[in-house]
Amino acid sequence: MILKKITLIIVLAFSLFVYSQKETNIIGEWKVISVDNGEVYINMKTDSVSTTPKFDKTHTNKVSRQNGIAEIRYSSRNEFIFKENGEFLLYMNAKRNSMLLDGTYEYINNSKLDLKVKGRTRREMKKEMEFEFIDDFLLVKFKFLVMRGNKPTEYLLERIK
Repeated sequence: MILKKITLIIVLAFSLFVYSQKETNIIGEWKVISVDNGEVYINMKTDSVSTTPKFDKTHTNKVSRQNGIAEIRYSSRNEFIFKENGEFLLYMNAKRNSMLLDGTYEYINNSKLDLKVKGRTRREMKKEMEFEFIDDFLLVKFKFLVMRGNKPTEYLLERIK
């Protein structure tokens, strides 16, 4: 009887441990769920947009506001790909017919990557990308878009495969 209880406790503890582990491997294909550049936040799942008071003060007319939001909405269709061989690709959309960046990545530590990429003009650039896993999502902080107050753009990504 005691042996059964001990076995049950061990099995339950092991299954709890296995269940609580999350996928923390950056390798894969990821689509944008939300994007935040410090002034505009767009959530693709809820199709919602929020702006800061600073953005609202700068963009006082309808056209200016729409253009400012469109700049960020454009990047909400991006797809990030991290290949096992260290290749990094950033596409403009799910069709993958237009590439924004391609190159390589290397781990600096468990929360930062070094990127050596070429943009659409084929100019070589070195960039740094911070990342962290939040449940099954990947949050990347990337100085790619026009930055507001030297704040990197934050992308919340969902694994495609």
